[in-house]
Amino acid sequence: MLLDDATDTEVKYVGYSLIFHNTKLKIDEVVKKYFDKEIVERSFRTMKGDVMLHPVRLWVPERINAHVKLCYLSMCLLSLMKYRCEKLNLSTTEILAHLQSIYKVNLQHAETKAKYQKVVTQSTIQKKIIKALKCSV
Repeated sequence: MLLDDATDTEVKYVGYSLIFHNTKLKIDEVVKKYFDKEIVERSFRTMKGDVMLHPVRLWVPERINAHVKLCYLSMCLLSLMKYRCEKLNLSTTEILAHLQSIYKVNLQHAETKAKYQKVVTQSTIQKKIIKALKCSV
């Protein structure tokens, strides 16, 4: 249904949400729990998208434990990136996309054996991200 064709009665509740519960919790506690759940779900969506996690079939307890720790560490890093780059108004997906093309080349002179390192030229936004993340390349 398009909103242009909708009647006033049909549009009355557009933009509202209803949280139904049958607990003895106070309303503000229920709403907080609901939004806490949303934060966790959003975090998993971020991890699946940005970190490109795929279903993992693990049966050995040590591997399951390692996978959970890796997921947790990934989420911590993504959260830190988002926090530090907040002023740049970029999502974690955009930050990772910009950083993906930065790389360092190691060179060695054939005769003198002198070694050099060269970072590919960075764009303005890449420099801002690196500075916001307090990293060096």
